[in-house]
Amino acid sequence: MATTTIDNQPKIEIKCYLGERAIAKDNIHLCTLGLGVPLSKREGIKIQLFANVDKEGNLTIGAIETMTKKSTVMNMNLLQYCDEEIVNESIEKGKEKEKEDKLKENKILKKVKIDYYIYQVEKNIREAFNHKKISKEKRDKIDKLISEITM
Repeated sequence: MATTTIDNQPKIEIKCYLGERAIAKDNIHLCTLGLGVPLSKREGIKIQLFANVDKEGNLTIGAIETMTKKSTVMNMNLLQYCDEEIVNESIEKGKEKEKEDKLKENKILKKVKIDYYIYQVEKNIREAFNHKKISKEKRDKIDKLISEITM
């Protein structure tokens, strides 16, 4: 399941990769699917993802937006991207870089958690300000602190 990452996001892009590495950019990029979605708050839209490979190497990948059922699908033959040598190289490189990839992955996950926390704080501040629970002066001070942190 995927979701939108910002308020009023008009579309999502799903990038598909082939490989054994933990970080997507370290693998072979196969394709990018685009899907227009209804405008909504961050995480307000849910997208179901699916992938299937048959025994002939035909890959079917797609995404379905759960509210409107709007979808996109792409088919490709993986044999044009990889032969046995490429598969073996990918597996070896994945094993060789496993520890390094795990460190990168943990760093990225920490950044995502921090970004999400900042988003939640900003959202709570906006709501408190809109309901007159904090003054404009306090909100301006908090906004300044958040912008200093996120620079």
